Amino acid sequence: MLLVIGFEVIEAHHRHKVDAPSGTALLLGEAAASAQGKDLASCGVFSRHGHTGPRKTGCIGFSTIRGGEIAGEHTVMFVGDIGIMNYVKYQESGICCESRFFAGIN
Repeated sequence: MLLVIGFEVIEAHHRHKVDAPSGTALLLGEAAASAQGKDLASCGVFSRHGHTGPRKTGCIGFSTIRGGEIAGEHTVMFVGDIGIMNYVKYQESGICCESRFFAGIN
């Protein structure tokens, strides 16, 4: 049986965007938290630096990228006990929407 240990929300926007993470990224994080019966305030990880210790089961990590003229890209990774189990990627420009499933990755 595959076990989802946590989620990662990775988002990228143009260099002019002033908030981080974006509202869309926060909505995706709230959906992942709700699916676990939690609220984002209790399981969101918005900053990692240095020695952070082992990852806590069920946490939702956020990574933010700002640069260039990126219209807006969001990726949600479902991280399991075997590695990345699945990810969903969306571009606000409508160019790309994909989902991949990985099994047996260490």
